[in-house]
Amino acid sequence: MESSLTNDIHRPNLTEEELKALKDLREDTLIVIKPADKGSATVIMDRTDDIYEALRQLNDTTYYIPLQKPIYQHTAKQISDILDTMTHDGLLTKKQATYIRGKDTPRPRYFYLLSIIHKPPETCVGRPPGLSGQNIPQEIPSSDKHKLSLSKT
Repeated sequence: MESSLTNDIHRPNLTEEELKALKDLREDTLIVIKPADKGSATVIMDRTDDIYEALRQLNDTTYYIPLQKPIYQHTAKQISDILDTMTHDGLLTKKQATYIRGKDTPRPRYFYLLSIIHKPPETCVGRPPGLSGQNIPQEIPSSDKHKLSLSKT
């Protein structure tokens, strides 16, 4: 009985033709295959369109500015200082601050796009992850840096 269960688990759910088609898609350098912004859908895009959209967004200085050097270590220190101040002021517990701070060592993050598929095709362009029309990042005044502002989505 146990061996038949093991065999069922490892049985492919794609035909040979489907496996070949998937392999061909993965090897096609003219397209990009990635997850959509919502649900579990997969998007296949023309690579040129994907690159154009990435450059369009990176050149939008409303959201992105060129940096002379990485800032993630400095930013991690600022976040840690803010969390320490909030904990000291009783706005966060030590447990909450530890959770927000995270366990990972600060490291550079990579730019990527999510493809929007739930809108009409003429408006289906990528967007930076985590941004929507109601959740646009804003600069926090230096006097309010210890405060967190959460918007409803």
